[in-house]
Amino acid sequence: SKEVIERFAEFDRGLWVLRDDTFPSNLTLFSPSNFAIGSDNVARLILREERTSVREYTSASISSRQRHLYGRFVAELRPSEVPGLITGVFLHRNTPRQEIDIEVLGKDTTKLLLNVYYNPGEDGTRLEYGYRGAPALIDLGFDASTDFHRYEIEWHSTFIRWRVDGRLVYERTNWDPTPIPHLPMQF
Repeated sequence: SKEVIERFAEFDRGLWVLRDDTFPSNLTLFSPSNFAIGSDNVARLILREERTSVREYTSASISSRQRHLYGRFVAELRPSEVPGLITGVFLHRNTPRQEIDIEVLGKDTTKLLLNVYYNPGEDGTRLEYGYRGAPALIDLGFDASTDFHRYEIEWHSTFIRWRVDGRLVYERTNWDPTPIPHLPMQF
């Protein structure tokens, strides 16, 4: 088991990728220029009203260069409280699409939206059947936008556990209500 800890004193291009793409329902285009590391070693992902050829806004997205199969994935962050914005921490892959999400919606930063998407098949499968989203809305009991908190996905072959500041907030087992993703994903 390999552990990667990044405090963002500098950006390690061997470990991380700054995305320069988007996805169909996203209103922003990801741009590496919207990522900055402050003197406090805190990474900042910036949203800009900036018209591109495909979107009216730009933002930032960082993902692991390596794909991982199972493990514990943790991020300490303070999400935006701006309505319409989503701060997300997730594992994902395409072909077939599989995803495990933590999202904080700017319109209500006292809740987490947790989700799993699962399409069957092996690496490279492009079939879109089986696509499932099974969201769960979790009351945090605090406003996440006021300070940094620790968000965690623990992913095993038979279950997924989500934690906030070490406290278990949700657990999902295989086929309850979706299969557990079974292929390597980027964080």
